[in-house]
Amino acid sequence: MKAQTSIDMFSNMQNYLVEILELHGHAHASEIASRLNVGIPSVTHALKKLKRMGFLLYNPNAPVVLTEKRRKFATDLHYSRETIVAFFEKILLSSSKHSCHCACALEHLIDRQTVKSLATLTNTVLTHADYNGLRDKLKASLFF
Repeated sequence: MKAQTSIDMFSNMQNYLVEILELHGHAHASEIASRLNVGIPSVTHALKKLKRMGFLLYNPNAPVVLTEKRRKFATDLHYSRETIVAFFEKILLSSSKHSCHCACALEHLIDRQTVKSLATLTNTVLTHADYNGLRDKLKASLFF
């Protein structure tokens, strides 16, 4: 089995933060485990680590709560994920599953300015007067 790199582990921690944010900033370990398709012990380990890093308030018998200081970080991650998904689905015309898979991989590597550029490009194409013509050209040229 391949050892997890520190980048992989940090990306994994970011996934927990996004899930907590999507659960309105507070969640129970069982909800997080269900959404990430992992076991409760994995969630507990990650939550303890995120608590030590100052990202959340966590006590085993209470909901997990993002700290205000770190909520912006989680919000930025969520924005990146949603922007990348929209780009892949609406511009590259890939499936929802493929778009989510790509977003989960890229959101940890892509900088904020590039995310903003993807959002601008996506919005520009979607609001272009000849959107349907552009969409037809994309369908003809892409392999998805």
